[in-house]
Amino acid sequence: MSRSVYSRRAEETLSQIEASICARLMKLTGIAEVDARRIAVEVADSIALDFSGELVYFNQSRANRLRDQDIWIKFTGGNYSDLAIEFGLTEMYIREIVSKMRSADRATRQIDMFENDPVPTQK
Repeated sequence: MSRSVYSRRAEETLSQIEASICARLMKLTGIAEVDARRIAVEVADSIALDFSGELVYFNQSRANRLRDQDIWIKFTGGNYSDLAIEFGLTEMYIREIVSKMRSADRATRQIDMFENDPVPTQK
């Protein structure tokens, strides 16, 4: 591949990073698009400087955790097929995610009765 192809891909990636940051800033903070875009450009430029020349790989596990949390928040008890359509997954996979998230949620709310109890001794 020629250097220009790499440069073009790098610019496209930075543009995607800027757009993602801008969208998140507007969604999470409600700031104006012009301000969000200015911050996004600064952050993307900083990332480019910090990781210049590096090969960076982002594992999907974090994105999947965020997606799974979003599914759990939107789950109403019977909307498996709606969630499958919205997230582009099969209904069966949505059921697996909901089951996993339900177990994790239950574990965080359930008290461990034996957590601080010493092992019973025989007298």
